[in-house]
Amino acid sequence: MKPSSITKIAQTLFGGCDAPPELIGNCFPACMASLLGLQSIDEVPHFYQQPDARDNPETWWRMVEWLQARGLSMLCFEWPLPEHMHRSLLDAAVIVSGKSPRYDVGLHAVIGKITADSWELLHDPFPARL
Repeated sequence: MKPSSITKIAQTLFGGCDAPPELIGNCFPACMASLLGLQSIDEVPHFYQQPDARDNPETWWRMVEWLQARGLSMLCFEWPLPEHMHRSLLDAAVIVSGKSPRYDVGLHAVIGKITADSWELLHDPFPARL
């Protein structure tokens, strides 16, 4: 995906991973909707609202199945990327997740562009765009 074709969708839920399932933040679905060029976050299921979603491989497979039904899939890599992957993804827009700037517990997802040296932020779905 070219970074210029991203639709910037904001998240609407902000709870950390210790929140009740219905309040868990939806930054990841917002990033998915943004990369897919959708008009609303509501077009992407909130996969992490399932009671057993955290650290459950089935959550990953639910996301993959949802994407595959649309002719897509996803890969997951630890940072830093191996050199061959870094070169393969150069200039690609990707979802990057890591420690949340607002919560001590949990991860936050943003969209970044892979650069020659690292990656740069393209879109933070948090409405204040921290």
